[in-house]
Amino acid sequence: MRSLPALLALAALTLWLLPVDVATAQSMPDDAATEEVPPRQWLVPGPPPPPKEPGWFHLDTLGGYLELEGRYEQQRRRRQVSRRPQLFGLGKSELRQTNEEWGFRETLGLELSGDIVNPHVFSFEGNLSLGLEQSHFRETVDSITETDSDTGVLTAFDLRGLFFQGGALNAEVYARRSDDRIPRRFIPSLDQERMLFGTRISLRSDIIPMSLTLERETIDRDGGYDIYDQEETRETRLIYEADVLFTDFHTLHIQYEYNDLTEEIAGGDFHYRTKRHEWLLEDRLEFGGQRQHRLDTTLRMQQEQGDLARDLYEFSPRLQLSHSDSLTSYASYQFLKEQYDATGFDSHRGEYSLVHELYESLTTTANLFSQYEDFDDDLSAYTYGASLRSAYRKKNRLGVFRAELGYEWDQRRERGGTDDEVQTRESATFSDPRPVILAEPFVVLPTIVVTNPERTRIFVPLRDYTVTRLRGSVAVHRVRSGEIADGDSVWIDYKFRRPTRARTDTQRFDARVEQQFTFGLRPYYEFNFRHQEVSDEYSTALYGWGADEDDLTRHRVGADFTRDRWSAGVEYESEDNPHDPFDAIHLNGQLTVLQTDRLNGSLSALYSRFYFDSPDNRDVDLFDIGFDGQFDFDDRTSLQLATAYRWENDSVDGVTHGVDVEATFAYLVGRTQIELTGEYDLLEIDGSPDDGMGVWLRVRRDFGDWIR
Repeated sequence: MRSLPALLALAALTLWLLPVDVATAQSMPDDAATEEVPPRQWLVPGPPPPPKEPGWFHLDTLGGYLELEGRYEQQRRRRQVSRRPQLFGLGKSELRQTNEEWGFRETLGLELSGDIVNPHVFSFEGNLSLGLEQSHFRETVDSITETDSDTGVLTAFDLRGLFFQGGALNAEVYARRSDDRIPRRFIPSLDQERMLFGTRISLRSDIIPMSLTLERETIDRDGGYDIYDQEETRETRLIYEADVLFTDFHTLHIQYEYNDLTEEIAGGDFHYRTKRHEWLLEDRLEFGGQRQHRLDTTLRMQQEQGDLARDLYEFSPRLQLSHSDSLTSYASYQFLKEQYDATGFDSHRGEYSLVHELYESLTTTANLFSQYEDFDDDLSAYTYGASLRSAYRKKNRLGVFRAELGYEWDQRRERGGTDDEVQTRESATFSDPRPVILAEPFVVLPTIVVTNPERTRIFVPLRDYTVTRLRGSVAVHRVRSGEIADGDSVWIDYKFRRPTRARTDTQRFDARVEQQFTFGLRPYYEFNFRHQEVSDEYSTALYGWGADEDDLTRHRVGADFTRDRWSAGVEYESEDNPHDPFDAIHLNGQLTVLQTDRLNGSLSALYSRFYFDSPDNRDVDLFDIGFDGQFDFDDRTSLQLATAYRWENDSVDGVTHGVDVEATFAYLVGRTQIELTGEYDLLEIDGSPDDGMGVWLRVRRDFGDWIR
């Protein structure tokens, strides 16, 4: 590993410099401190362990269990091929697919703990299981049936060993393997197999505590019947961390990480491999008569090799000055150098903020900032702006009154540049029935890549999402039958053509007022306004129009009423924007139907009606209702229940039904535990339903501790 010598050199340099700085810090009296700082010393080991039986090996606990598991899963898919009547009944009008899987598993497990010599030398604990697994799979597409069977050996473990615990130098080794089921809303669950091996060496000290961690992890997910659900991650991590404790008011955190990541991406034949080296230094210094001031300095360096590699250099000091109990100022500077693929930029940003608190009721924040960016294609950008925000909170005889006001202004000027730029990891959240609008207007559409935040799944165009170019913007729509659920957050990467002679002035104004009455009523009003003025000669000449102003006017007015066991709310929303202006009405409610020491259950519902101002006069109704309950009938019997139903009526895209039900029944008799789980999913879009069911039965018999 090329970075290992650099890591050892960094640790040696830290140990070489530390004693001088610590000794200097300890020898200088702190006249401003309220109490004397005691001299620092190494942590001494803990008290001696309790006496053990003679011998070098001690087994404290040894237990066992026998577990039997069975499962049955079925998924059905029906697709309308043609709506036209077939001549003499010939031809296909509907495609039917059914997948079924049976499985049975027998497992014998051990649970143990103990030590060698004594607990302070080496101790261990964990569980280990060995078993057999049989499965049978059948797929039927129309009248064609295929079957497959499989048998194998199954192992699962969670083991941990500790060396010299309680001492200044200690170590830990651990290994875990687990098989889990990941539920998904309205679609079948995922099966996940996870393996983790690692070791950690730690030095506990009052001067420079440090640790070194090495881990290897693999995660394999399988959806059972959809090839697009296959995904695998293999990752190796080496992490070195140290805290240099110069004094109680001056600390330095040092961290180095080596990461080797290989990802087999769901959604197609995609795989990525990236090697990353990252160095991080974080210095914290408190000063002043009462240590009321603070200086934080961050230095970060990152180098990557492989697919989607990104190099990063960052230096950012931040100064906090407490002028009085009510007045605080913040001054910061950030230098950022980033290289992504063949595109990079340098950025300098300075910022100053002043925060004033008046009688603990009114908090006012004023901010000034300026930023300069220099891109590799000779594009330069200047951005500067200011903001003023106030937040007011006051108790009155009726309850609590809150109000917020904010104004922001910024201007951005861009000059030069000829090549495409890269936007990486733009965060977006899908919220039905509205699309996601990308931040940059001139996107190169074929370069759009949508992934989940963990970067383990690439979503497929047309199957999971669609892209629409609007005048001056690009919209990403989720496909209701795809793998992106309503409310999911994603990362979006793409290339775009940056304007070369553009000037953008943006003004924002936000306001919100509300009164929380003591009897539970809370009326509120929120107003958001954004206005842009864009001068863009480049896009006017290239596309025939300039970049649209991203103007926005939004009103939200509503009220909610909350009591001990129920709540209800109503809201009217109106938004005028260049992309999809709309008016909407939202109704929501929640009712606790059961609330005792053993029985708890709540019912929630949400209804929204959207009126879009579009040429097709699109209207959308959304209705969600759900129930969650935990029922502990007695000390031996319990039931968990979670249900969700969605109805969506889109005047353009049709009607969607979604059902998700999962129930788990557990029964304990003596040392035998019985657990039965059932799941049902349905997603029907415009008359083409996908539904699935699964039943999992687990019977476990614990034998107790055999050596007691």
